[in-house]
Amino acid sequence: MYIIGIDGGGTKTTGAVANIEGSILASVTVGPTNPNSMEQSYIKAQFEKLFVHLADQIPNLFQHTLACFAGVAGADRPSNKQLLTETLTELLPSQTKIGIDNDAVNALFSGSLGEPGVVNIAGTGSICFGINDEGKRQRVGGWGYLLGDPGSGYAIGRAACIAFYHAVDGRGKETLLSQLILEHFEVSSPYELLEHIYDMERSRTVISSVTKLVFLAADQGDKIAIQILKQAAVDMAEQMDSLVSQLYAHKASTDFTVPVVLAGGIYQRSDWFLPIIQEQFRDHSIQTQFIIPDQPPVYGAIVAAKKLI
Repeated sequence: MYIIGIDGGGTKTTGAVANIEGSILASVTVGPTNPNSMEQSYIKAQFEKLFVHLADQIPNLFQHTLACFAGVAGADRPSNKQLLTETLTELLPSQTKIGIDNDAVNALFSGSLGEPGVVNIAGTGSICFGINDEGKRQRVGGWGYLLGDPGSGYAIGRAACIAFYHAVDGRGKETLLSQLILEHFEVSSPYELLEHIYDMERSRTVISSVTKLVFLAADQGDKIAIQILKQAAVDMAEQMDSLVSQLYAHKASTDFTVPVVLAGGIYQRSDWFLPIIQEQFRDHSIQTQFIIPDQPPVYGAIVAAKKLI
């Protein structure tokens, strides 16, 4: 018997097959399936491709599939959830139990292993999402790069670019970070750099790419870069504090411990963030356990699929 987990986003979709114990036996990656930006026909084609490739790896897969859980970006909107449910119902055998939810559930369960808790996802964008022990759901942030996304790759890259131009204006010091930014974009003046930053079709990606330079400079002791990362950690902690307090106020001053999962590409450098986040929570009335998942988000979808049965 098998279960299928799907992690669907705006750039790619990963599907995995596991046995009933949750051990992954096969996986495949196809194109994006975010219903906020993709037509239903395209989404269906990607799911069809995903299932075909999984079935190539495991003969008779669909005769023995008990459940399929798809955590997909944008699936928390009722119209999108209905679209995805209809699509998967059409493609999967009638005996298969189907679950649809936001992809943040995948990220949460990849660390909490199906238990309620909070997840902070920090990649190009950022969001905090949580489910408490009473089933209540809440989110903090995730309103897009124009409105904040604190701790995200875009926010860190933007802070670095602002520091660069503060140095140009004499409002701040020119540091190693300034030099790295010029070299990265292969320009020699702040005016040439503007052409890259204000490329409106690519500005979000371009600015986010500066994040890796911030880590590089911080590793070499650059004070501005270190300050940017420390502020990002504080911003992340504030989001998590808000969400934990909203969802778990009834657990204050008890022995209950809230799992807080730190997921997304930014946390590949958790060494810069985790100590500060932990310090921010040191005297919190609600106990927390911070978790860096050692499994990918699609594993969280497998966990959710197992919960269906």
